[in-house]
Amino acid sequence: MLFEYNKDSGVIEDILDKTELLAGKTYFGYCRNASFAIWSGTNFVYLRDGTVRGTYYTEELPHPADDDGTDVFVPLRNLNPLNVICFRCLHMYDILSVPRTRIKRLKQFEPECPKCACRIYFS
Repeated sequence: MLFEYNKDSGVIEDILDKTELLAGKTYFGYCRNASFAIWSGTNFVYLRDGTVRGTYYTEELPHPADDDGTDVFVPLRNLNPLNVICFRCLHMYDILSVPRTRIKRLKQFEPECPKCACRIYFS
């Protein structure tokens, strides 16, 4: 952990150090515009809403250890590997506990987002 709990400074959570992060994994944390992001090895990458409804673009943020005075992503914990993020509505859900529906011409049942019924997700 990078920081420990300190009542005087107001730091409530422990922040993961850069050495504890694994590239390609999704982390829960906070910044100005996101509550989860993917560590790329050098920066955190997250999806952000575009100006037109339904459009998204990626944005990169540094780790707090590399703070240059701009917004940073503060990683608190690694997300459960079974949690996925819906492509359409960005809702996070457990892939094992959601309903599965059959797709035309396929024998397999696919998990769908409980919020918007989309079957495409980020893992």
